[in-house]
Amino acid sequence: MFNFVKTWLSPNHSLFFLWQIWYRFRYNHYFNTVEKFPLTVKQRQAIIVNEDRNLVVAGAGTGKTSTVIGKIGFLTKTQRAAAKDILVVAYNRNAALELRERIEDKLDEKVTVETFHSIGKSILKNASYPNRPHPFVDQEEKLSNFLHEILKRCLKEGGFTDNYIEYFKKYEFKNVDEIKEFKSERQYANWLRTNHLITLNAERVKSHGELLIANFLFANGIDYIYEAYYSPSESSTSVNLNYRPDFFLPNYKIYIEYFGIDEDGNTASFVPREKYHEGMEWKFKTHRLAKTQLIDLYFYEKRSGQLLEVLKERLKSNGVQFSPVSRVNLFQGINNTGKDLRFLKLVQRFLSQYKERQNSINLNELMDRTKNNKRTHLFLKIFQVLLNAYNWELKKNQNIDFGDMISQAGTLIAEKRSPSPYKYIIIDEFQDISEGRYDLILQLLRQNKRTKLFCVGDDWQAIYRFAGSDHQIMTNFVKLFGRATTLKLDLTFRYNNQIASVSESFITKNPSQIRKNLKTLTQKATPQI
Repeated sequence: MFNFVKTWLSPNHSLFFLWQIWYRFRYNHYFNTVEKFPLTVKQRQAIIVNEDRNLVVAGAGTGKTSTVIGKIGFLTKTQRAAAKDILVVAYNRNAALELRERIEDKLDEKVTVETFHSIGKSILKNASYPNRPHPFVDQEEKLSNFLHEILKRCLKEGGFTDNYIEYFKKYEFKNVDEIKEFKSERQYANWLRTNHLITLNAERVKSHGELLIANFLFANGIDYIYEAYYSPSESSTSVNLNYRPDFFLPNYKIYIEYFGIDEDGNTASFVPREKYHEGMEWKFKTHRLAKTQLIDLYFYEKRSGQLLEVLKERLKSNGVQFSPVSRVNLFQGINNTGKDLRFLKLVQRFLSQYKERQNSINLNELMDRTKNNKRTHLFLKIFQVLLNAYNWELKKNQNIDFGDMISQAGTLIAEKRSPSPYKYIIIDEFQDISEGRYDLILQLLRQNKRTKLFCVGDDWQAIYRFAGSDHQIMTNFVKLFGRATTLKLDLTFRYNNQIASVSESFITKNPSQIRKNLKTLTQKATPQI
């Protein structure tokens, strides 16, 4: 009988609408007055639905927060839950404070409104587990300074130092395939703008291949000039005064050119192939007539990982002497160019995501799986040493960080050492959830089978990927949480129909985004963009 009733009360069943009409009629005054403006039909439907798992897909300006407040009030009015039985989760502290104030103002109820981190901290505290946050947890500058001190300490270890230096010499940037990955000059220019191709000798170069060559020369104590004007000392031929080979070794009168072609002579799609080859032939002819020594290197050598080995052999065969520079000079090159600070920012982002997911990620296994990816593998080897030193500092002072609040709380719940009292968990801005946060919620639901989940979010506004958020947890809601009801709020009050049409067309070029077909209160006859 119970299953039968549950089925026909589902939004997918026609009898649901009879049930919904009755609730809408009985609580019509509440729906009209709970917020400044009456709730829409779709908001009311989302509030009334009471499945075990509920997802409300709400476009911008469709009233996400109003729906959350309306849901809480409806639960208490219908006595489905008392205020103490409801847990509301907001993305950050300010959002939680604002939501808590609005609930108290509109509903005169004191509901538990927390962030994921404060939930985790409370769970640890209730289980008498270390829960004192380190002073840096909400001060990014202090965390950066803390990591910098750990890095300086680790650099006193030989093996770590070798890996650290090797990373900056060869693997600071992905071995990008310029020919395949960039379809336009603008696309490549954007990549250059976001990837600071600064050498250890503090020059900005124009390609990843040139960066590798420059760092190799610098690290081996070979003096060079980047893009020096070509001026052979003895030449009976006219010289193009604007010709600037990629590198010039003044002590050996050797020039180096790095050519951007693959094994078949192809260039990037935005580089005219025939014109580029004409330029190559002209350069070869110029050096041949002027009797200057040229070492020619190619993109396909970089693609295959052979570039620096080829360079090394060609330099040796031309009598170039190698005098590897000291670690002190290499550190100076790394620090003077700000590479150390950019690296620590990368470590900091990875650290926060790793700590949140440390229950499900084994770092040693991850390193084994990445042995064939030299860049990732080397980064993980460096990260492992920093992580161990970082965790030791936390443990020594009996501190935790944000990641511990999430992952360790999830462990305690899974071990049933922290019982969950909630009948309803309501999550706002669900598009910003991360894998660690997802696991924490999943453990709460597994521990208390009677807990219902109600999530409101907009996958179009998922902008925190850099902080570990994964909008696919929302777009794959049913797969990850099981049988669920999904409803859409499709009336926006924020913009007009013309803007809605253009934005939906643009965003849904990504097939993983949820189509919303937003309707608008305001209509315009002419384009607004």
